[in-house]
Amino acid sequence: MIESLFILTPGGDVLLEKHWRVALSRTVVDVLLEEVRKHKVIEDVPPVIATGKHYLFSVFHRGLFYLAVTSGEVPPAHVIDFIHQLLRVLGTYLGQFTESHLAENFVTVYQLLEEMLDFGYPMLTEPNILTTLIRPPTVASRVVSFVTGKGSVGDTIGAGATSMIPWRKSDVTYTQNEITFDVIEEIDCIVGRNGQVVATDAFGKVRCNCKLSGTPDALLLFRETNFAADPAFHRCVRYSRWQKDKVLSFIPPDGQFQLMRYRVNTRSIEQPVYCRPQVSYADGHGRLTVAVGAKPIRVFAASTKVKPGAAGGAGGAAAALYGGDDGGSEDGTRKRRRFGSDEARKEGARERNRLNAHRSRMRKKLKAQNIESRLERLRMAVAFIPLALRQRVGVLLWPTVRAELGLPEVVDPRFAVPTVGPAYWPAP
Repeated sequence: MIESLFILTPGGDVLLEKHWRVALSRTVVDVLLEEVRKHKVIEDVPPVIATGKHYLFSVFHRGLFYLAVTSGEVPPAHVIDFIHQLLRVLGTYLGQFTESHLAENFVTVYQLLEEMLDFGYPMLTEPNILTTLIRPPTVASRVVSFVTGKGSVGDTIGAGATSMIPWRKSDVTYTQNEITFDVIEEIDCIVGRNGQVVATDAFGKVRCNCKLSGTPDALLLFRETNFAADPAFHRCVRYSRWQKDKVLSFIPPDGQFQLMRYRVNTRSIEQPVYCRPQVSYADGHGRLTVAVGAKPIRVFAASTKVKPGAAGGAGGAAAALYGGDDGGSEDGTRKRRRFGSDEARKEGARERNRLNAHRSRMRKKLKAQNIESRLERLRMAVAFIPLALRQRVGVLLWPTVRAELGLPEVVDPRFAVPTVGPAYWPAP
């Protein structure tokens, strides 16, 4: 599938090259460099270039070109997806994509390419499996390799290579099990001259950090199922379950990974900031002023006194803020004005009420469980007190603790001691 792979700079300096079938000449790189010279912006270079003999697939990332060369027609998405997967693996191993960093760890890069591709066909592409075969480079590993002469390739096949789930190692153990999710959303808006939003696009992604032992099966539920449009999932997600129930059922990989990315439905987007542009012209020149700030959605303004003044003074500004007239009355009192729609305010109030009710129920439940646990421990302690000792001090002790233990008001006529069931107080 892939015959050769080059990592080069925009100037044409080849940092690394790997050939799987026939060693191609570096002149094939000149075709890409010609396209780079034609475009002023490097990002505008076409990702797929067809020549008379070869097809070139390139990805520009962090100032470097990653170029894959094939001699026959292949699905472009397959090759480009492999290059992106290679970048994710290199990010896991190296962390940086600079020229000096790649040059220092070129042995590790060659070992990864040798394991990831077999005769040009992708084989092992998951970092969880590769880390069991090739140890990530560290200062300690370099010292050990220099002293002992051993490389970073493991002597035995790790547990990840034999796992039935290719994206997760088989024997993962943690002393403390936890999994965290980060939802990151970005909003792109086009604002008109009057401050109104003309067009809005929002994109989001869910990143996960899994530290669970064994082979967990996770289920992620969403409060609103129609928030995501055109979702793209990690290979661990069961897509049929998403189509049926709109839930994410998956066996997570170990460590950090991106669970899904999506486009937010524009109908449910509320811009968190405001933007008010103003353009003015005078004496042959113009001036552009843009006011940008946080948008108070559910903020309440307290009553404020405004001194009488001109519309352009401080009084006019405060009056415009709180919704009064420009000049203001004699006392200058301004009533409260709620920012944001009534629907948003009501929804926020309902959400707060639900949250407070849930917290109250949980506090009561925990308090009842705590009291019951203490009483149970006290009952068990009473049960192990010797019978003779109970008979001697029972007159003083049991009336004191009877209320907390919930003992019945039954008195033994011989010792004047409350009597409970045989499970705790055996009959003398």
